[in-house]
Amino acid sequence: MAEILYIDSNAKLAQLCLSYHSKSQNNSPYYLFLDTEFIRQTTYYPKLALIQITDGEQLAIIDPLAIDDLNPFYKLCFNTDITKVFHSGSQDLEIFYYLWGELPRPIFDTQIAAAVLGYGQQIGYANLVHDLLHIELDKSQTRTNWLKRPLTPAQITYAANDVIYLEKIFHQLLSQLNELNRLHWLDEDFRQQSLTSTYCIKLDEIWRKVKGFQRLRQNQLVYLQALAKMREEFAIKKDRVRKHIISDDNLLKLARSQPRNHQQLINCDLPEKQANALGEHIINNIKLSDKITIDKHPELPKKHILNNQQEAICECLMALCQLSAKEHNISTSFLCQRKELEKLVIHKDNIEQSNSSLLNGWRHELLGNQVKMFLSGKAQLTIKDGLLGLENG
Repeated sequence: MAEILYIDSNAKLAQLCLSYHSKSQNNSPYYLFLDTEFIRQTTYYPKLALIQITDGEQLAIIDPLAIDDLNPFYKLCFNTDITKVFHSGSQDLEIFYYLWGELPRPIFDTQIAAAVLGYGQQIGYANLVHDLLHIELDKSQTRTNWLKRPLTPAQITYAANDVIYLEKIFHQLLSQLNELNRLHWLDEDFRQQSLTSTYCIKLDEIWRKVKGFQRLRQNQLVYLQALAKMREEFAIKKDRVRKHIISDDNLLKLARSQPRNHQQLINCDLPEKQANALGEHIINNIKLSDKITIDKHPELPKKHILNNQQEAICECLMALCQLSAKEHNISTSFLCQRKELEKLVIHKDNIEQSNSSLLNGWRHELLGNQVKMFLSGKAQLTIKDGLLGLENG
């Protein structure tokens, strides 16, 4: 194992990042393998506790709790000559977005790469290491409090393994992708993963995260929208988990009852502590929501119920999807969800309106074009020698 550098000062971080920058200028392509450890049990924002990084030669554990200037690391992440490699990197990228308001580019995610190579749609890091390298990773530190200091040697080794083997599985996956000519399949997935819109907080849409919102009547959603936005703003301000501000169940009760005074709040089963702390804000938001015109009310997602003919067509498309997935050794659900096929069936006369993922990128290459041909009547399912297929004509 390479020596593990423990970076716990501004000077050490600056020196480490300078070393990586220098090597990126002499090596093309150049990759950095990254992982983070964080705690997010009681806070709104994840608390960054550790950053693991290697280029396959120089391995370091960065302690952000001991460093007050992460700017050298920021510049490293945004060096476009360096591809940043993660496994299931969305949570790591979310942390960087909260830190800097933007996201590193370019990136590579080995979980997504594994999916297009047939290793499963959301395979975990330890399972992928086992499948590719035949190594069983130590799981003894899974419940570690990464904010506690000092870290033990066992904890440091455990954290380092998250990038040591990441570098090894990446090169195996990259080789397989190039051999199968699938590397370009990942471009759109990585682009989507790098969009700031994926991580930014949309306050006016946060009501959609309230569990059970579908049970409300249409005219109650405007109150839920205002109350959910208010809760989110308090959660952000106080850096607390949103359910600790007001539970989802209580938000739904408030949206149904629309209390106008303190006693009515209590009658909604809102705990008295929350009623005292938030009561005025709740009542004001409800009264303000009364004034919102119907044309500006939020709407429940439209449910499209397929008729018998559409159901039958959708079953045919599922058969095409299964055939394509099996042919290319990837999971059916990763290639296409049934709801995507339903959208295409509903919009078959103006298919672009479906905004389906099958209309772009590698999914279009594998399946989307076949689906369009079938829906337009330019191709049909056939059986030859007992095998199902699609035939033009």
